[in-house]
Amino acid sequence: MLLITSAKYSSADFTLEFGKIVPSFLPLGNKRLYEYQAKLSKEKVVLSLPNNFKVNRCDLEKLEKLNIKLIFVEPNLSLGESILYCINALNINGNLSILHGDTFFSNLDLKEDSLCVSAVRENYEWAYLDKEFNI
Repeated sequence: MLLITSAKYSSADFTLEFGKIVPSFLPLGNKRLYEYQAKLSKEKVVLSLPNNFKVNRCDLEKLEKLNIKLIFVEPNLSLGESILYCINALNINGNLSILHGDTFFSNLDLKEDSLCVSAVRENYEWAYLDKEFNI
């Protein structure tokens, strides 16, 4: 299963540009980011959203066509708490890949027990890892 974590609203810099929006709904070209993210996995895809986020009809149709299941989460939870909530609510017992909602990859080779990192090209509020994978 691929869990796309997008249960918090985007930062102020994106809000100024696009309004109050969650990361996976950001526009990329003429599509939403989640449309690209869903194609990275052949397994079931679940997208977490804040429970007060209103999904419009057009997006609901796209999400259904892409076979993306939605799970709604309290927006005040930390990322770790949000992921744990999703794992428990979805009763996940098998493989789980996690993709953060603001992440774009054109392709991704998901391997078991792995972590993918990438170089930052733009100024954005990213977490940085040292060589020992400490934040």
